[in-house]
Amino acid sequence: MGYRFVVRGVRMTTELSADENFELETTIENVGFGNLIKNEQTSVIIKGNGLEKEFKLWELDADNGEKASNYVAQNWKSGTSLNNRKSNIMSAKLDLPDDLPAGNYKVYIKIANRKNGEGEYPIRFSNAGSNVYDTTLKANFVGSIKVKTREGDVNNDGIINGDDLLLLRQ
Repeated sequence: MGYRFVVRGVRMTTELSADENFELETTIENVGFGNLIKNEQTSVIIKGNGLEKEFKLWELDADNGEKASNYVAQNWKSGTSLNNRKSNIMSAKLDLPDDLPAGNYKVYIKIANRKNGEGEYPIRFSNAGSNVYDTTLKANFVGSIKVKTREGDVNNDGIINGDDLLLLRQ
């Protein structure tokens, strides 16, 4: 019996503009009797409107206000008994692309081995339900967000320019 990760709670920004930072906090519990040994890497994927953006939590850009904590899955230890489970809170603050179109997006967490030549071997969370794991992304669904139109972007193309002004005048 090895590790078994279960998401116990998710808090995240649910509505924002593309020029705002997205925040995510998950409570993950290792309900198995063992711990993860391999060097897995954790990322957050935002997918929708024909777009897919992966944020590698170990490569975030602090200059853009990005940061993450407790994202190393090897540190998510199991308890010594059923009554001694440990909750691990992983958090991330991510800078969405400014040209991200308005719309609805799904948020995923991916934990996989990313070393060259070793393959990915993604980890599937042990939460019940058929919509938790996306086999194409090899990632675990944790929630949805809505990206609003930026104020002044009348034609919703992600850019505020003369075209928007022209539409406003009409």
